[in-house]
Amino acid sequence: TDTEARALFHRALEANPQLSELAGMEAGVTTQGLKVAGVPIGKDAWVQQCLHQETDAVIHDVCKQETVVSDALTHYQLQMFCQNTRLAFLARNMATPLISDSLARVDASVLGALCKKGTHTSHGNWTQDYCHLAEIKLRFPRFRDVLFDITPNAASAICALLSQAVC
Repeated sequence: TDTEARALFHRALEANPQLSELAGMEAGVTTQGLKVAGVPIGKDAWVQQCLHQETDAVIHDVCKQETVVSDALTHYQLQMFCQNTRLAFLARNMATPLISDSLARVDASVLGALCKKGTHTSHGNWTQDYCHLAEIKLRFPRFRDVLFDITPNAASAICALLSQAVC
């Protein structure tokens, strides 16, 4: 159980004073999994819970930036270069089936925030086809002389995973 794992962790700390710096990790001791370099490894349910927490944090920050940042260009740059990329490291280092739902939620949140800021919230009245067209335009590559180029996280994760397997 997790209680036994924590007790074992405390005994290891007491027996090895050189491990004293790890004492603050007690909350992370679990029998369900562990995080290695920020990547959750363990039982699928535990990994999903960690991903859900990370995704919720990103979506919370996306929503917070909508109200805090008034300049549309600054808002776009923060969304593209900060929020849209926050799960990229996890995406490159995890199995796609485990993370694809989380990536889709972040993608939808970022695109929604950009549409909301760019249209002064009138995008809420759009049809689903019009929303889809706007998403395509926002994801158009930069070489087409389009400003946006928001790379979908799910697609870039698959590409990164494949390129690691080939190299």
